[in-house]
Formats: sequence, C-alpha cells, structure tokens
Amino acid sequence: MKEEFTKKIQEALSEYGEIVLATMVSHRGSAPQVNGAKVIFSKKGLFWGSIGGGKIEFAVEKKSLEMLERKEDNFFATWNLQKDIGMTCGGEVNIFFEKFGKPNLRVAIFGAGHVSQALIPLLLKIDCDIKCIDPRESWINKLPTHNRLEKICIESSADIIRELEAGTFIISMTQGHKFDVPILKEAFKNKDNFPYIGVIGSKQKAQVIKSDLMKEGVLEHDLERLFCPIGLDFGSNIPEEIAFSIIGQILVERDLSF
Repeated sequence: MKEEFTKKIQEALSEYGEIVLATMVSHRGSAPQVNGAKVIFSKKGLFWGSIGGGKIEFAVEKKSLEMLERKEDNFFATWNLQKDIGMTCGGEVNIFFEKFGKPNLRVAIFGAGHVSQALIPLLLKIDCDIKCIDPRESWINKLPTHNRLEKICIESSADIIRELEAGTFIISMTQGHKFDVPILKEAFKNKDNFPYIGVIGSKQKAQVIKSDLMKEGVLEHDLERLFCPIGLDFGSNIPEEIAFSIIGQILVERDLSF
C-alpha cells in the first residue's frame, strides 16, 4: 500500500505539477472511512484514493480545489458529519490537507505561425500546458500532437481569453496587428488573471499597439505590463532563436509570479 501511494504521488506530480493530499487523521463516532485513508486531488478532480465517497468526498474535493487556486499550503479541518457535511452519520472527522509541487506553466499562444512552430515543441519539454489558437487549420495541423497541447481552430480568437484559467501566460503572435489588438484588449479586461501578456513585434509596433489599446479603453498604466517586443534581448530574428528568447523571458516571469 505504501509503495502504491508513493507511486501515485509521483505520477500525480508529474502529470499535474501541483496536487493536494487529504488524509483522515482521526474520527469520533461513526465515519465512512478508517483513520489514515488518503485521497489525491488535482485541478482536474480526483486522481487517486477515497476518503469515504459521497458528501464527505465532495467536501474534501471542494476544499482541495480551493487550496489549488489560492496560496494555501496546509489546512486542518474538523467536521461534524451531520452539521457541516449534511450526512446522516453523527460522527466527527479530522482531515489534514497538504499541497505539494508547483503548478505547471500554462501558456496560451495566439497564432500558429513560424515562431509558434519553433516555440511549442520546446515548451512541451518543460512540463508546460499549452493552448494554441489560430483560425488557419493548415497551420494548426502542423503542430505536434501531445497530451499537453490543445489545438484550437476558431475564427474569433479573442473569445478564448474568457475561458482561460487564472495564471495563464498569454502570447500573441498572430498574422498581424489587427488580429493582435482584439486579443490584447480582452486580455487586459481580465489582467489580474494573467501574470504575463506579450505580443511579438518591434518597438515601433509596441507604440502603435499601445495607442490603439488606449483608444479601446485600456489604461496607460496597465499597458506598462505589456511585453513588446516579446522575449529577452539576445539572438537573431530566426524563429528558433526568438523561441529561446521567449522561453527565457516567461521562465523569469514565472519564477516571479509563483
């Protein structure tokens, strides 16, 4: 049992980066599980184990997901099964919640052009969850197939912004300026959700984009957070070297954010 538990912890961390382990430390009276029962939750829900099923497991999942959304590492709960959980059991349980790991880097890349074709395979090597959004099916289909890459072919790319998880890094590398602006406008509406908002281009393009975004209602102060030109200042303009400079920059920003 111990070997299986250790293996499951390692598998969960490898797949999801950050998890919560909940353990029933003790109980009084009637309880749906024994002391020492364990369950692992990721942001996708139950990964392994059981702490009783039904209402108590729903309550444990809810608390675990809250911890994964917040900067909360440990939590000790004492729950009356009848009053706090709504079960017919009249017992009481003590459950210890522990958070392990760090969240995987989440990146939404708008545009599947040459730089994205160089960037995405590199990002997949560093436990990064990626969405690539482009209306051009031919370019989307050139990307590799991977369980951590979601390829989205949609005409109105900006609509995807509202569906992105908090903490997602946003990179806009579309076909041009007129496609970038709606995406960036939507991103700045939800700026507190996104630790990084960047767009490929020159310093001159940056000034034009900032001017257009201000006309769309984005505050000048908020635009100080826009990364443009994107990437660290090294290398040439070939897609592969731009990709390395972008990865360097988002890793720096990731370490500042998490």
